[in-house]
Amino acid sequence: MLTETLKNSGDHDQFLDKVPIVTFTVNLQTPLSKLKIRGTGGLIPGDQPDSGSCEWMAVANPENRNGVVAGWVTQFKSTGVLVAHSSSPAAPQK
Repeated sequence: MLTETLKNSGDHDQFLDKVPIVTFTVNLQTPLSKLKIRGTGGLIPGDQPDSGSCEWMAVANPENRNGVVAGWVTQFKSTGVLVAHSSSPAAPQK
């Protein structure tokens, strides 16, 4: 579980529109075209990322069911958007 505490130690109000909590890389060793991304916006092909999802997101290979799920455990402390990005135009080919 990841947590972050924000503190304003200055004398003036601070307004934040983004607080990046974590960024991580997932390598499912599968071409992006064979992956599926599921979130609150529905199911999209893996080669069309950059679609955000409120609260949770899953990226998986439907052929072998390998994948990863990320999301918020509670809404009482915070909420946010998860976004899948491709780090390269083409995933590794096997």
